[in-house]
Amino acid sequence: ETACRQLIQKTKEMLDSHSLLFVPVPKFGRGLELLNLLPKWIPSAKFYGDDLFLHNYYEWKQGGFWYRPQHCPATVLPNNQQCGIVFVSDPQLRLKKSQAAAEKILSLGGKGILTGTVERGSFSELLLQQGKMELLCYPVHLNYRQYCELIEKNHFGQTIPYHSAEFPSPQVIYI
Repeated sequence: ETACRQLIQKTKEMLDSHSLLFVPVPKFGRGLELLNLLPKWIPSAKFYGDDLFLHNYYEWKQGGFWYRPQHCPATVLPNNQQCGIVFVSDPQLRLKKSQAAAEKILSLGGKGILTGTVERGSFSELLLQQGKMELLCYPVHLNYRQYCELIEKNHFGQTIPYHSAEFPSPQVIYI
């Protein structure tokens, strides 16, 4: 909850001062979660996405194999790069097209927001070191201690842990 509040507040501040932000996200999951979160707190923001993000967005809205149909609190448009928040489906900005999108936004006075792990040697790490991105962690996976605490405080029928050094999950999970 604290991390979400900080992410929202800092994103508002950055959008006010830069008007154009890019958010590199994993190919699946986190970007749509952020899209579900941010419009509720920043209703005036416009949202854009790269091709993969748009594909996931439309599938999410319609319901697909991995998604239940959802009402999305915002519309996502193809990457227009005018003002707003652009989702880039490449968290470490390893692809040339992702790097080009980030550089274009930066050239227009924008800034980046990294919400997860920073990998050494990645373009995201370079931009973070140069002050062109900020790290605003968005909690997605629990560590093993947090996983155990969550189980103790609830009555789940079954839990499936995320891989961690403390507890590698099995290759096959029977539900």
